[in-house]
Amino acid sequence: MKRAIYMTIIILFLTGICVWEQLSVDAYLNEAKAMAVEIYDYVEGKDDIKDQVLANMVDELESSWTKHEEILCFLVNHKDMDDIAVEIVKLKENIHNNQADEFRAGIGLILHFTTAYRHIMGISLQNIL
Repeated sequence: MKRAIYMTIIILFLTGICVWEQLSVDAYLNEAKAMAVEIYDYVEGKDDIKDQVLANMVDELESSWTKHEEILCFLVNHKDMDDIAVEIVKLKENIHNNQADEFRAGIGLILHFTTAYRHIMGISLQNIL
């Protein structure tokens, strides 16, 4: 009987950790997506993107993502977490080179990654074990 109680407590504990993990991942991805949408809305229709306000927005996105990426890599066993970081670096280069079309494509990729990662990082039995 004690063994069954201990097993139940362990399973509930692990399930709680998985739920916390999922909520954390969703919160971090939502934050990154919201920032990317704000940047996308700011550059929509602009041909000249060599702008300090835009550079500050991208720096803020990079800072936020870097801070959360360490936690996400700890929580989620996924090798492609650096895709967003790579795209952010490309965004900075696009601002410096005033390449508006490439910049918008990069923001589109970040928006895609923040949506796709939700499916990859979902709660699974593997995470519990």
